Amino acid sequence: MNGASPTAGANDAPSALLSGSVRLEIVNRALFALEQVGGDPSDLFRKLRLDVSSLDHPSAHISFRAFASLMQAISRQADCAHFGLVVGGDLGLEQLGELGRAMRASDTVGLAIRRLIAVASRERGAIVALEISDDLAVVRFLPYDPDAEAVSILGDTFLSVLTRVLRDLCGPQWAPAEVLIPRRVPARSEPYSSYFRAPVRFDEEVAALVFPADTLMKPLFPVGDVLARSEAPKTGARTGSTSTLKDALRRFIRKELLNDTPGLSDVALQFSMHTRTLNRRLRAEGTHYRCLVDEVRFAIARQLVADTDIPLSQVSAALHFSEPAAFTRAFERWAGLAPSRLRENHKRGLRTVSSH
Repeated sequence: MNGASPTAGANDAPSALLSGSVRLEIVNRALFALEQVGGDPSDLFRKLRLDVSSLDHPSAHISFRAFASLMQAISRQADCAHFGLVVGGDLGLEQLGELGRAMRASDTVGLAIRRLIAVASRERGAIVALEISDDLAVVRFLPYDPDAEAVSILGDTFLSVLTRVLRDLCGPQWAPAEVLIPRRVPARSEPYSSYFRAPVRFDEEVAALVFPADTLMKPLFPVGDVLARSEAPKTGARTGSTSTLKDALRRFIRKELLNDTPGLSDVALQFSMHTRTLNRRLRAEGTHYRCLVDEVRFAIARQLVADTDIPLSQVSAALHFSEPAAFTRAFERWAGLAPSRLRENHKRGLRTVSSH
């Protein structure tokens, strides 16, 4: 369990890997890894109040926030801080099933990665954004669920999946230019540098993989007929999706917060409706725009405060507050305690876990 190379089982991974409802195939991979170190998956499910009988139904799902809690609990029980690498690094094109075959059918690496992003961004919990600036491409994993905790390990999982996929597409020697991790430096950082084979920067604001932009223009690394060519999967939401306007707005706000806080008029324009119409529809869903902005800001702030040592003044600036004092007041309103207190509580909890 201490190596960065995974040893998960043979079940197919879901195409909805990062969606708001995570298929149990990837959960089973995580639980298989737990069993290898003598853990009890059934006991863990009971502690997290999850239905252990759902493990008997491979087509079932658990929520994004439940998956985050599960991965965090397994990481602690297995005493493996890099557990996200262990699980995600085993999910290449072949394990991605239909999505992997569609990606292998792409003409370029860029088209294949965009297909992955389209599927990963279908539902609730997180979005994936690709940006190209000058000669660099940056793929970011952006969770936004205001009720999900311990999501930093999912960032590790996504970055390791993306790296494994890019090695399948570009050749096994491929490596990113650098890797950004939104969590404090672990006691053992070697598994990260060993797996990514690139500079790894911790205490970053978002999980991101940075690599040369010309990678996206390259043809795929030849693998013969290992994966049959197929048509791309449909990019619409799966049957049974529960996407709502407020969730669509949360997703939009999360991405826009990389640059600034979007105003209501800008959002209404983006969604092709009048501001009054937008407000009316949000009221019908029991919320309003400012509440959604606060929810997304809190989701980001809580993760950065709990999982990193980024100065609180930098967190405030990243969330576009006018001054650190304004951020502190807002955080106290959201969480019921100051960000400095939450950070200390979290560190104390980690120290307690590590001492057992």
